[in-house]
Amino acid sequence: GVLETAKAEGKAEGKAEGIAEGIAKGEAKGEAKKTIAVVVNSYGMGLDIPTIAKVTAISEEEVVGILKEQGLMG
Repeated sequence: GVLETAKAEGKAEGKAEGIAEGIAKGEAKGEAKKTIAVVVNSYGMGLDIPTIAKVTAISEEEVVGILKEQGLMG
């Protein structure tokens, strides 16, 4: 009946939202890993922090945070 149809539609919608959320989280994680790699490699090549921030489109504070997390800055 109508109730079963509504339940099924709600379940399907919830599942689709969950899948979309999972994909978005995965993509965000991948993007973050890529940014970290670019920051670390750029720093290793001798680029300064303001330049790295411009290249990666993140703040200088975030660059410093990443470098500290990676054990490259005190």
